[in-house]
Amino acid sequence: MSVKHAFSRGLELGRSLLQLGLFKPAGRVAAKLRGERLRVTRSTRTVQPQTFLPARFRFFRRSLSRLAAQLQSAAFRRGVGGGAPRNRAVFLAFGVGLGLIEQQLEEDRTSAALCQEIQAVFRKKKFQTPLKSFTLGYKLEDYVIGKQIGKGCNAAVYEAAAQLTYNITLIHFYPCSLRQYLGVCVPNRMQASVMLLQLLEGVDHLCKQGIAHRDLKSDNVLLEFDSTRCPTLVITDFGCCLAEDLGLKLPFNSCWVNRGGNACLMAPEVATAVPGPGVMIDYSKADAWAVGAIAYELFGQPNPFYSSEGLESRTYQEQQLPPLPASVPDDVQLVVMLLLRRNTRKRPSARVAANMLHISLWGKRVLASLDRVRTDELKDWLLCQSAVVLLKGRGSGGSNVEAELQRCFLANIDLEDLRAAVSFLMYGQEQWKSLILSL
Repeated sequence: MSVKHAFSRGLELGRSLLQLGLFKPAGRVAAKLRGERLRVTRSTRTVQPQTFLPARFRFFRRSLSRLAAQLQSAAFRRGVGGGAPRNRAVFLAFGVGLGLIEQQLEEDRTSAALCQEIQAVFRKKKFQTPLKSFTLGYKLEDYVIGKQIGKGCNAAVYEAAAQLTYNITLIHFYPCSLRQYLGVCVPNRMQASVMLLQLLEGVDHLCKQGIAHRDLKSDNVLLEFDSTRCPTLVITDFGCCLAEDLGLKLPFNSCWVNRGGNACLMAPEVATAVPGPGVMIDYSKADAWAVGAIAYELFGQPNPFYSSEGLESRTYQEQQLPPLPASVPDDVQLVVMLLLRRNTRKRPSARVAANMLHISLWGKRVLASLDRVRTDELKDWLLCQSAVVLLKGRGSGGSNVEAELQRCFLANIDLEDLRAAVSFLMYGQEQWKSLILSL
């Protein structure tokens, strides 16, 4: 709630109270707010503050009592003529506005605390694996992993030592790359949405570790399947990554500095950077932009930035982007459109884009009421989602990929990122409505 809106609401309430004749001299207002009895007539009952102030505004008493004390002071009367009803109404509106702001701040503190509690639970919680607990040697945790000794397009080779005394070489094999898989299979829209969400979660994890991949493409994403045949994506080939002490920013003071990756899927802010003293390339949203381009491949379309006839990241305009198939959900289309925005300030981070997909996939109730969504509704949904994920974690049924994504969402929940995701979704709904009305 904005300050202007809060003040206007307070002013309206103050005017209505003035018309009803509920304003008393400043001393009597102060007495009322201290909980003392007001002797109006013999037949009138004791008037409590709740008679004209909603009980849910828990901060009204404090704000208005301070205002009443100011109205009662002689200096205040001399300065602005506080005895006039109009001035009292204005300053009461000011107090009511402060009360509304304080209430909103208290709700924000409560919501932020809830997000932190959920985050702590899912970061500490250890979920059971669907595989048998007495099986040995089927997972990486059974080995001590050493340095990488080789890699191929579909596998990486590491030195590994078992918990016993002998040494072995462990190869974790992935059946194919994402590009190979999409060449022979067309995933349905739910599978494609989940795969897009996995890429965004992976990019968000890299950003939190201070790593920019800089060469994210379908060739550098490996793929395997869970027990329900749902594809699990793994980002690989970090030969061009940026992992320096400066985080996700690279000093670009010379044309000899390597921007990283291939020119086709290089984000606009990277491709158009001009070297010079003090110039820094910010990669914090570059990989998220590449995920937006890969999304076309996930939904059965050619990547718009490939081939000689494709768009160039340096010069393309957002209106030139080809439309996704009509079968793609509106929220997913919105996420892809936002990820491919040229302006980084208008482009969501990987975390916010992932939150949008989480709400779209598993928050139908929140999504259906975005035009009137409130903080308490978001909190209720988060609590229900946490309970569902915890209960699912006790069994081995269902999709392991979806369960892991939901746990990842709750382990990284942040109030500001969640609100940003809701704001983007509300923007998308308004855009679709205006488009429909214009047809």
